[in-house]
Amino acid sequence: MDDLGPALHETLEAVSGWSIAQHMYHVVLATDLGLANVLSLVREKGMLVREDGELGEYAKSILTASKTERGTTQAPRMVQPGRTVEKEQIENEFGNLDSSLALLKEPPIPIEGCPGWINHQVLDTLNASHWTRFCRLHAEHHLAIMRDIETALSAR
Repeated sequence: MDDLGPALHETLEAVSGWSIAQHMYHVVLATDLGLANVLSLVREKGMLVREDGELGEYAKSILTASKTERGTTQAPRMVQPGRTVEKEQIENEFGNLDSSLALLKEPPIPIEGCPGWINHQVLDTLNASHWTRFCRLHAEHHLAIMRDIETALSAR
């Protein structure tokens, strides 16, 4: 990450209010927390697991969209990056994410059709399949923003 230089921490308001480093931290942290929810659901235990839930219309529109609109939702406070993000913070979150991914892979855990729901701060209740899809869509959304920031910085 050091080889990316100071541009990693620059904010271009025309593209986003966050720097590439802030987006990186946010998406890795949010993905790890989302996968923790998937693990709780497939294990059928955890303080956040609910028996009942329903995919709401707003969540359905987000999960079925081919692209997420920018600037429509503010990130929940627990996954917002600080004003500055250090290399160690991002590396730590990548380590947490790697651990969560390993737990889902070995042995492979069936996610489709597992019971239970966990509340998302914006989308309301999601099941394990929904959480998995949300993690992917959310990561793609932020990766596109990071690419746009990088492109804009390169054009200067």
